[in-house]
Amino acid sequence: MSIVPSPFLDGVFVPLMAAHPQITWRTVWETNRGCPFQCTFCDWGSATAARLNQFDLGRIFDEAEWIAANGIDYLFIADANFGILPRDIEIADAIVAAAGRHGAPRQVLVQQTKNATERAYETMKTIAVPAFGNLTSRYKLARTLPTDVGRELLSRTKYAVVADPNQADAVLSGTLTNFVAFPTISANGRATVVEAIVTLQVTLTNRATGEVLYTRPAAEFRERYEISIDPAAYFDESGTAMERLSKSVARSVVSGILEKF
Repeated sequence: MSIVPSPFLDGVFVPLMAAHPQITWRTVWETNRGCPFQCTFCDWGSATAARLNQFDLGRIFDEAEWIAANGIDYLFIADANFGILPRDIEIADAIVAAAGRHGAPRQVLVQQTKNATERAYETMKTIAVPAFGNLTSRYKLARTLPTDVGRELLSRTKYAVVADPNQADAVLSGTLTNFVAFPTISANGRATVVEAIVTLQVTLTNRATGEVLYTRPAAEFRERYEISIDPAAYFDESGTAMERLSKSVARSVVSGILEKF
């Protein structure tokens, strides 16, 4: 593969880009060729005789720097299985580092490998947490959960949280499907401990491939609170209890994802 010239490093695109400075450029890039899998729905593996050929890693790093330095806004990595090789983590890190120096590319699209989910997860750098759906009357909890989940991801993982799902490597979607709160311990006719149960549908999806990396269709989170007032008043939407509950559920959601990987 080393004998194949690099159109990036050999300056093939320089005249074209110089002649049209007003254009926002996109490019297709390969770090290897071939596919070792023979999926029934795809001819790629059988067409390449299941052989995986790699470009030299030094060349890959130089091309990543060129792409970033020349302001390529959108990068599509055309490998059949990005993340299949241990070095793919180094390549992902190089792209992120180059983007940090030059401000590009702003979007990177890959086709994740089929059978190395943990490594594929490591090659992801950004996660979007859009607004959660809500099938309950607790609008405040549904509104605060995505923000609190995002803060947990930032504080406990290496991933950047982005607002636009179209610019993220993975998307964490959720729906609040149920909420109940009831007293569990009473003293002198007054509730002193209340248990809140929150049920969420949570899914982490690879945006490029649609692969489900983590899912809990009916994740149940229980929290207990000592109180001195009426339970209904304690969980009133205007109070601070919902904020406390949201942060607690967000911690549990991120813990579940981290346990998976």
